Amino acid sequence: MVQSRDLGARILYRIFMQKLMLFSYENPRVVIFLIFIVSVFAAFQVPHLQHDPSSESMTLSDGPAREMYEDTLKIFGSDKITVVFVHDPDLFSPGMLERLEDLVYRLEDLPGVTRVESLFSVTRFISEEGTLSPGPLIDWIPETHEEAMRVRQDALSNPMLVDILVSRGGDATAVNLFLNSDPSDPHFDRDFTRRLDLLLKDFKGDFQRIYPLGNAHFMADISRLMVQDQKRIFPLSVFVLLLSLIVITRSRSGAVLPLLTAGTSILWTLGFMSVAGIPLNMLTMIIPSLILVIGSTEDIHLLSEYMEGLHVEKDRQGAVHFMIRNMGTVITVTALATFLGFLCITVNRVPILKQFGMAAAFGLFVNPVITAFLAPVYFRYAGPLGTRRQGAQLPTRRAGFVDKMASLVTGWIRSSRITVLGVFLGVIGVVTLFSPWVRLDNDILGVFKKDSEIIQRVSE
Repeated sequence: MVQSRDLGARILYRIFMQKLMLFSYENPRVVIFLIFIVSVFAAFQVPHLQHDPSSESMTLSDGPAREMYEDTLKIFGSDKITVVFVHDPDLFSPGMLERLEDLVYRLEDLPGVTRVESLFSVTRFISEEGTLSPGPLIDWIPETHEEAMRVRQDALSNPMLVDILVSRGGDATAVNLFLNSDPSDPHFDRDFTRRLDLLLKDFKGDFQRIYPLGNAHFMADISRLMVQDQKRIFPLSVFVLLLSLIVITRSRSGAVLPLLTAGTSILWTLGFMSVAGIPLNMLTMIIPSLILVIGSTEDIHLLSEYMEGLHVEKDRQGAVHFMIRNMGTVITVTALATFLGFLCITVNRVPILKQFGMAAAFGLFVNPVITAFLAPVYFRYAGPLGTRRQGAQLPTRRAGFVDKMASLVTGWIRSSRITVLGVFLGVIGVVTLFSPWVRLDNDILGVFKKDSEIIQRVSE
């Protein structure tokens, strides 16, 4: 009974996919128009796609831990801090302290800054007749060198300030900015970073070194790196896939189809992410490459079957119908399995994983649909015609380096099943032995290279 149900489902899937591809082949203008309309709509949504390089989406949005975190923020204030590092050998001199005070006043006026902690806001304790009297570390800007040295001595003699607001050598200080970012403004970090950098340019000539560090700058730099990585990784993925397809299929026109369907699927997915409010973060940024690689399997199946049909039927029309008759079930089952696998990720409570599961599942759902629409149309007008020699090679799998290697590996697996199984289980066992050494690393600085400017600044 179960077998009959499975057989019936496979037949139903096959009939559905066959009808879909036959409709595309017989109505190419309608298909191209529909693909074009949806693609234009998606293209208009892509500019609104948000970038979210923060680690906020890696935490649970509800639960006891989140409630405790929110309560802590209410008691102690914001945990979003940017530090302005100021270094100069003559830091504790009347002129330098005056410029430092001007810097603090201007930092207090920056949008988003709720509090500034500096040498001008901390308290010193003076012993008077056996009691401690609190007072500001700097009452006024010293007018003489001797007064400035007394301020320096007071700061260095306070263990609550040394290595926190002032260096042990007295030649560097930190100005801590406590920020209150607007959750509704996805560009707060970028805008705040730009305003702060512009402000600090006015003080570059006053101090030997001055630069900012903190979450806002980390997030802005991570967002910039995400864009740079996509500009490098995605073209590389396209080049590798295109080169592989040309080598394997020995057809340049046949290698274009996976790029056409994957490009359309990526455009639709990015448009969906924009409409659904799913940002481009450290995990969803890999989705374009994921769709390109995983989504190309259906195209390769269809291309292989088309070339086989070309050898049997001798023309494009016959080859396309041969492909449709034989590949409906394969495309449907592989696409459905991939879609459901990524859809399962959406049940995760961690927002970044849920967002990744939704976007990836959508992309790998529309990819086979787009393939079923575009492949028959593409093969009808631009499918490779092949040659008699190529048509004879594909069924026998004997010609070409790739075919010979595939036949060699397949033959070895079939003749040495016990050995292959033993090697497979042995590798699993060895890898399992090293699994206890896997460690969790949520250090946000791990995103940057060791020789990057940010890492060098943090290590000072």
